Amino acid sequence: MRRAVLKQLSRSIVSLLFCLISTPLVHPQIQSGPKPKTTCNQDGTLCVKADVEQSVVVNPLYFEVRVRCSKQITLGWELRDDSGKVLDQDPDGRLAFLVNKASVSERTLAIRDFALAPAKTSHGNLVLHATTYSILGGENHPLPELSIPVRLDLRTSDVTYAVPAGHEFSDAVVASVESDSAHPIPMRAQLAWRTTTLLYVRPAMLGGAAAEA
Repeated sequence: MRRAVLKQLSRSIVSLLFCLISTPLVHPQIQSGPKPKTTCNQDGTLCVKADVEQSVVVNPLYFEVRVRCSKQITLGWELRDDSGKVLDQDPDGRLAFLVNKASVSERTLAIRDFALAPAKTSHGNLVLHATTYSILGGENHPLPELSIPVRLDLRTSDVTYAVPAGHEFSDAVVASVESDSAHPIPMRAQLAWRTTTLLYVRPAMLGGAAAEA
């Protein structure tokens, strides 16, 4: 009798353990928080965060664009003040780079520019214009434009920078790349120093250096 009771108790414990092991201990949580607010063009293919509107623009300019389009696009932009002066522009999308790709049809591109000209007015517009294109040679189609009102810092910064004085720098770069790694050729070139006035530059961005052949 006692043995039968122990056997029944053992079966009950095994059944209980099976239920505990089979039951998920972590349940998926439903995210019910508010979605980030965005400002989009007419068909929703180009969107930026809502706080880009009326933000104060200084050097360097940086913003992100969420693209909802399965085709490849060229993302161009233009920043101009209310007087019509163009502070800078990139119609060919050379400054755009990929930040994140959520799916085939949704990705985030970013723009960074360090050379905005001084503004004449304290308000202006950041205008995005994109064009789809096909690698196989299909037709290009413009997407609806997105115009974003922004504020412009009227302060200016005088920036001194160096550029190669001639073709020697490009020649030196080529010679260095093609040289034997065991006997590298140092790059030397004459520099010409220039000063220009830009839209206010954040102090943390000054003092850097970059070389371009």
